[in-house]
Amino acid sequence: MSKPMPRGLMAACLAVCAPAVAGAEPLGKPRYEAAIAAARSYAADQTLINYCLRGLGENAPYLYAWAHDNLQRAIERLKAAGADPAQVEGLARVVMQNVRFFAAAARDADLEPQCVAQQVERNAAMMMGVGVPLFLRPPFKDFPR
Repeated sequence: MSKPMPRGLMAACLAVCAPAVAGAEPLGKPRYEAAIAAARSYAADQTLINYCLRGLGENAPYLYAWAHDNLQRAIERLKAAGADPAQVEGLARVVMQNVRFFAAAARDADLEPQCVAQQVERNAAMMMGVGVPLFLRPPFKDFPR
């Protein structure tokens, strides 16, 4: 059973789901589907980052802030590209429902070897590979700002 969304998070989601930028052309289905595919890939990468960096101790809250900032910037670009409120909500749902966070003591046999294989710590710090923020991935990087 999923937990209810905290009020602050709900308010933030509603704010980002506001109407798209006035005068922008509607975001077509192919571009929206590309954005959703990028969001799914980003969510998997962010989950891996969160797993591999789970032992950050007092710095762990920055993983949440980073994920939130990445989503916010991607939503801004999606809206600038002409997304309607339902498309914005769809993007937010894909990311929010698929990015997972882990306790410092968590162990996952599937994720553990990927930490080294994908150089997660290095790539997250350099914003390369799995560390590329959603708003800098195609198609978001090509959307208006």
